[in-house]
Amino acid sequence: MADKIATRQAYGEALRDLGAVHPELVVLDADLSGSTMTKYFKAKYPERFFNAGIAEQDMYAMAAGLAASGKTAVASTFAMFASGRAFEIIRNAVAYPHLNVKVCATHAGVTVGEDGASHQCIEDLALMRAIPGMTVINPADAVSAKILLGRALEMNGPAYLRFGRAAVPVVYRPNAKLTIGKAGVLRTGDLTVNGEKRPADVTLIATGIEVAEALEAADILLKKGVYARVLDMHTIKPLDERADLKAARETGKNFLGELARKHQVKIVPGYLFSRRSDVDPEKYMKEQWPEKKAMLENKDVQAFFNEYKDVIPLLWTGDELLAQNADVLLRIHQELRSIMPEGISFFPYLNSSSIDLLPYMPVYLGDWYPIKRRSSSGRNPWSVYPEFSRIVKIAGDKPVWFMPQGFAGSADNNDGIYAFPSSGEIRLMLNLAVAAGVRGIAWHGFSSGTWPWMMCYHMYRYSMLGAGGQKSPSWPGVV
Repeated sequence: MADKIATRQAYGEALRDLGAVHPELVVLDADLSGSTMTKYFKAKYPERFFNAGIAEQDMYAMAAGLAASGKTAVASTFAMFASGRAFEIIRNAVAYPHLNVKVCATHAGVTVGEDGASHQCIEDLALMRAIPGMTVINPADAVSAKILLGRALEMNGPAYLRFGRAAVPVVYRPNAKLTIGKAGVLRTGDLTVNGEKRPADVTLIATGIEVAEALEAADILLKKGVYARVLDMHTIKPLDERADLKAARETGKNFLGELARKHQVKIVPGYLFSRRSDVDPEKYMKEQWPEKKAMLENKDVQAFFNEYKDVIPLLWTGDELLAQNADVLLRIHQELRSIMPEGISFFPYLNSSSIDLLPYMPVYLGDWYPIKRRSSSGRNPWSVYPEFSRIVKIAGDKPVWFMPQGFAGSADNNDGIYAFPSSGEIRLMLNLAVAAGVRGIAWHGFSSGTWPWMMCYHMYRYSMLGAGGQKSPSWPGVV
């Protein structure tokens, strides 16, 4: 990255050279050809150059007319004037009829420096991206500016190309292969350890002049032993989502998993079975279980469980259960043993009305708490002690878990609004639960009283995190 060349300079030179390749090409400018560098095209093809004067809106209307007559029109001015002053014309006269006009804006961003704040346009990418049918391109250096301009002229339809005033490092080789809509990989960050290829530790995605900064950041990380992949997202629209997702899969970390590790809480992924009616085990396993099994066998889901099994002690397998559905849960548990990593236990969510399932389930979750409705004070928190003592006795050597929770009902909820017990009540219940022999706490619910439905079977982001993100209590056996 020794050489530094402004992308507007590369744009002007490439435009001149492409004039011979595209005889239908015409160039327009708003009295700024000396700054936008369209002067090179003007000098070589004066009959194909049109100076509209300081009238950007008129210039893009003229470009639309030329494109409608079969020309490929390139119209240049500063980014502030193109995306700001002429936005309506570009939207309605260029993009709406999908005309072959390339809006080539220079002096974009804050690096115009001495031109002042009025010219430091940072809104242009958002404005142009919002226009239907508009391709948005932001080259990183002189090499990519030339290549991507050529690609843009080959495509039919409107496009916005962003160039800068300041000289920036050259990050691409002259023979780089770039495609509109596909991110450029400047550094894989992959390495080979003992003959086995290992993906990079992290991915840095940048666009425009920030790409050089991302490469510099990658060098700094390398000195710290962190291998970084660097992607140049030169096409803002259409965005290369595949490259983004691929990088996330191969080098990314799961936010929830990392948060759990940071705050020393546990993750309890979501349930797979929820039925308040009798279910035929054979029919369920044949018709409905395959879809849920396929979800759990998905490589991304498996990667999540394997990566974060140190913070995933349990998998919540069922909710709203009837005793007669124990056979289904047992079948599901048997299937899970061949799917899930070792060390993760399976348990259903049972409440006080389904304790008769205790003899069948290897792990049991107790759920007793004072429900506080708008019209009542709820149950006495002290009532949990005799209830838990009874359940612990029935459970025998099976661990009993306590889940203090709360949720807010909807406007059409005839039972009224439920509320989360107060912090004092929760503290009392937790101590009573432990005194009664409860082995652990599964924290569920937010202090605001809302119900965090993140544990449903489709495993939205794979679930609930400890205390809805809060730190768990500190006594032994608590998650």
